[in-house]
This record gives sequence, structure tokens and C-alpha cells, in this order.
Amino acid sequence: MLWYQDGRFARHKVWKFVVYNMITRKRALEQSRFFVHQQLGDQQITVADLQERLARGDTSFTSKLLYFGANLRGTAQYWHQRRRELRALVEFMVNEKRRLPSFFMTGSCAEFYFPPLRRLLEQYILRTTGVEVNLAEDSNARFKAVQENTHVVVSYFDLRAQSYHEKVLTPVFGVSDYWYR
Repeated sequence: MLWYQDGRFARHKVWKFVVYNMITRKRALEQSRFFVHQQLGDQQITVADLQERLARGDTSFTSKLLYFGANLRGTAQYWHQRRRELRALVEFMVNEKRRLPSFFMTGSCAEFYFPPLRRLLEQYILRTTGVEVNLAEDSNARFKAVQENTHVVVSYFDLRAQSYHEKVLTPVFGVSDYWYR
């Protein structure tokens, strides 16, 4: 829907947040789990026991519930899992390949300065609204275009980063093992 022909969903100020919330809630229900923290020697608590306690109005056990959502992007558990993956890659490099990771790169999107992105946004705005804009000369129009078309900007930056990896990092610097976020 973000790429709908006239761009109405992408330009809407609230729509993308409502949809993101719906997606996140659905994933949370499907992928996350609850566990009861029990001490060694405590009587084993079953789901039936929990349901019976709730039916009686006993909520004393709720402080012992632990929520796990490592698959839910953005949660503390998710980023902890990503950190563990990165640590595993570094340990593999040190222990198996007998070398330290030797290259670190971070990138940021210069959305107001990439001439190809400005041209792409101008074409996208013309195609979806029928309005011609000159983003090279009008900084207010450029700011508005970036704010209303973040999906275009993010897609452009992601494709640019992937291209840089494929065409520069791998052949020029010989990067073979990497972790991309």
C-alpha cells in the first residue's frame, strides 16, 4: 500500500504507524512466549493452574511471568539476540580463521544531498501527484518530499548500501564475512 499508484498511503501522517502497530501486535501474538519464573523446589505450575488462579481472581503470580520476544524487531530481546550473533561472528573469526575482524563501516543517509535521490523523488512526485517540483533549488520542497516519501528514501538508501557492498567492499577490500544491520 505504501507504493500505491497515487502515493496517498505513503503521504498520510498516521496510516503507516497504525499499520506498523497492527503488524507488531500480530507478530507479538504469534511469535512471543510467556514463561513462569519458578525457584528450584517450587511446585510445578501448569497452564491449567494459571487459568484456575485467574478464574478465582488471583493475580499474585503475574510478577513471575517472563515475556520473551527475540523475534520482535525493536525489542530489547531482539537486539540482545543480534548482539549475540555479532559476538559469535567475531569469536568465529578469532578462533577458526585465526584473525581479528579488521574492517568496520557505518553509513548514514544524506537524503538532502544525493542528486540521484533528488531526481528519483522528483520523478516519483510527478508520477503520483502530477506536480512538477525542483528539489535541487527549493529546500522547503526537498524537506517536504523527504518527509512525505520516506519509503522511497529508505529503499534508495538500502539499495545504495547493498550496491556499495557488492561493487566496492567485496571486490576492492576483499570483505568476505560481514554483519549488516
